[in-house]
Amino acid sequence: MTAVVTLLLVGTTVLRPGDVATATPLLPAPLRTATTGDHAAAVQALTQAAERQRALSPAGAGPLLYSRSQVYGLDVTVARHQATTVARTTIIDTWQRPDRSRHLERHVQNVNRVGTNVGGPQPADDRYNRQTEFPPGSPDLDPATMPTDAAQLRARLIARAVTSGAPASLHDIAVAGEALSDLASGLTSPQQNAAYYEVLAQLPGVFDAGPVRDRAGRPGHAIGVVVSDHTSLVVATSYLVLAESGTPLTTETVYTPGPPPGLRLPPDPTVATYTQIITVSRVRAVGDTH
Repeated sequence: MTAVVTLLLVGTTVLRPGDVATATPLLPAPLRTATTGDHAAAVQALTQAAERQRALSPAGAGPLLYSRSQVYGLDVTVARHQATTVARTTIIDTWQRPDRSRHLERHVQNVNRVGTNVGGPQPADDRYNRQTEFPPGSPDLDPATMPTDAAQLRARLIARAVTSGAPASLHDIAVAGEALSDLASGLTSPQQNAAYYEVLAQLPGVFDAGPVRDRAGRPGHAIGVVVSDHTSLVVATSYLVLAESGTPLTTETVYTPGPPPGLRLPPDPTVATYTQIITVSRVRAVGDTH
C-alpha cells in the first residue's frame, strides 16, 4: 500500500547515501479540514478562475514545457504483520518535449519514519536523487494533451474511470481525482486549466473552502471535494488552491477525523498527499528553468 504526496518545506536537508532516516515526525498541519461547504460559491469561484485562465498565455518561450513542484508523500511498507510509514519530501523537475517524451529529475529532501511502527520493515528504497527518461505515453493519460473543451475533457476523464473499473456510482469521485492529479502535474496550459475548472464545477460535491495561504505564503482560494466513498474508514477530502489569476498553486488530500488505522499515526486530521507547483514555463532545452 503506497500513497504519494507533495509538500513545500523550507530549510530541509537533502539525504545522501549512507544517511539514516530518523523517527522525527514530518507531518504537516492540513491547510483545510472541512468536508462540506458552500457549493454555489465553489461553482462561482471555479467559473471565474476558468474565465481568467482562458485569457492567459503560457509563460516563457520554447519548445519544451518545464515544471517544478515539491511533493510530500506518505509511503507505507507492510511485511511480517508490521508496517512502516515514511514521510518523504521530493523536488521534481519535469521537461516535456514536443514529441511528449519527458526528462524527469527527482531530488529527495527528507525521508522520515513516522507513527508508532518505526521498528517495522525497511521502507522501499527511493534511490535518493534520480534522473529518468520517459517515452511518450498514451495521449489519453497525458495532462499536456487533454482537451480545452469541458465536455470533451469530462468524457476523457470518465473513460479513464471506466478503464480503471470504477462503477458508475463513483464516476464523480474518479473525475475529481483525475482532474486534480492532472492539474498537480504542472503540465496543463491555462486553457486546459479552464476546462478542468469547468468540469469540477459540474460535480455536485465541490464546496468552497475559503481563502488560504499555502506553505510558500502565497495567497489563494481553496475549493474542496470529498474523494472517498461511504465504505471508507475515514473521509478523504482533496483541496485545490487557486491564485487570483486562476493558476493552480496546490493540491492537497487530507484524512479526517484522522488517518486510516493501519498507518498508526496520531489521531488528528492528516495530510495524505500534497503537491505544490513552484513554477511552470516553456523553455528551450532540458536543464533550462526559465
